[in-house]
Amino acid sequence: MTASLPQILDDHVARGTAPGIVGVQGMPDGRVEIVASGDLRADAIVRIQSMTKPILAVAALRLVQEGRLRLDDPVERWLPELAGRRVLRTPEAALDDVGSAMTPITLRHLLTLTSGYGVQVVPTPLAEAMIANRTAAGQEPVAMGAQEWLEALAALPLAFEPGTGWRYHHSFGILGILLARVVDGPLEAHLQRDLFYPLGMVDTGYTVPLDKGVGIRRRSADRGGALRSLRLVGWAGNRLLDRSRRLVPHRAESSRDGPGGHGAVRRCAVKISVPPGHPERRVPCG
Repeated sequence: MTASLPQILDDHVARGTAPGIVGVQGMPDGRVEIVASGDLRADAIVRIQSMTKPILAVAALRLVQEGRLRLDDPVERWLPELAGRRVLRTPEAALDDVGSAMTPITLRHLLTLTSGYGVQVVPTPLAEAMIANRTAAGQEPVAMGAQEWLEALAALPLAFEPGTGWRYHHSFGILGILLARVVDGPLEAHLQRDLFYPLGMVDTGYTVPLDKGVGIRRRSADRGGALRSLRLVGWAGNRLLDRSRRLVPHRAESSRDGPGGHGAVRRCAVKISVPPGHPERRVPCG
């Protein structure tokens, strides 16, 4: 017998896969059912991770439609840091085994993840250099502001000639900075004005107000072995967030304060519920 979606989610929560899960089930007649299990509400605000990419793609294509950007124009007009690129002879080559790139990076390259920048999935000198200068992708918020991140990335050679290969992630960080420069303002403000508010996506953004906390609780051991309950009440990092009732999947990227915007990246805060007799308190979780 096939288990229902609520049964599947409840089973995963019971087994400890996650403290809370939201699932979306589409019906043949077009209806959509949102199912929540555990400590995650159906309208919880969650990190949408890589679903930021289609959001930034739509924002970029709207600027193309308005004539403010063109798909095949070099982006160095707005991002002079990317002019005169060097490219490795092969993706595995030493960092000094380079030549001049024959093709400038364009908006099309950023949108299709073919700019020459991106995640290095095998150990190479370039992968080691990205770890060393903090441009390697990871789960933690970007630890640099947009300008510092772009300059660090531009100091490294491309893995391949633009348009001839594919690497995940970094092209959309560059795209976020490009959009902010084209609109001459913070990326989040532009997304809110041009996309989120018109579409009714009022809970989508790069930060979560404390009064709209996610509401997830998880247990962790303190130094004495006692268990405490942690409730995430706010987040400001390099990931977009959205309410699950907006039917946006739960993972994405780009940053108001990191590669997608301006300023320094903030961290999350948690409300700690300790054993009886101990006061609750809020502390940074990053």
